[in-house]
Amino acid sequence: MFAMDWILTLYSVLIPYDCHHIFLTNFMKEGWIYFYKVVLNFLKSIEKELCNEDELCDVLITLKTLATPARN
Repeated sequence: MFAMDWILTLYSVLIPYDCHHIFLTNFMKEGWIYFYKVVLNFLKSIEKELCNEDELCDVLITLKTLATPARN
């Protein structure tokens, strides 16, 4: 549910434009495994914020808030 924007845009909503070519290059080399590695690394980087939330809707809001190019 939270990753739909990431999947449909191959992270163009999460990764700054000037770095997106690195993601696409690695995605073409490794395929979906690389995609999932990026998801896991991102979730690990915001683990504390996510664990502080009590409700699913708050988790989704936190993900949407933190998953912006300004964060990177």
